[in-house]
Amino acid sequence: PLLPKEELVDPLSEGRSEPPFSPLDFQHEPQEIGVFLRHTARRYWLQFTEWEVRPHLLRFSSARKLIEMALLPDAELEKVRAAMRKEHAAITEEALAYWKASIFEALEHVSKAPGNMANSHDENDNSNSNNSNNNSS
Repeated sequence: PLLPKEELVDPLSEGRSEPPFSPLDFQHEPQEIGVFLRHTARRYWLQFTEWEVRPHLLRFSSARKLIEMALLPDAELEKVRAAMRKEHAAITEEALAYWKASIFEALEHVSKAPGNMANSHDENDNSNSNNSNNNSS
């Protein structure tokens, strides 16, 4: 069972936008209510799906068009493949850079947290080395 919409969405979150349709409404409505509204809402959210935002995807409107596209010359298909590979490499690089930066920021935040085990371990090492220096004199 899904949580109520009020618990799934934080209306006070910083930078929150107000899209014209909720992506969660269709999960809470009975099927017979608002069929056309639900269709319009789904069409709105469709524009953000991966298959809509990725360039170089070949679109077809019928089985006949799909077969015609399957018969495109190899050179033309290779151009599409190359463009897709280039786009995928750029997306991968961007995602890796984002996650690396996120991980480093999270680790930095954790290391500076009060009571952090790593910080207390370092302090213990320093006090132990000071004690050993004092004992040797």
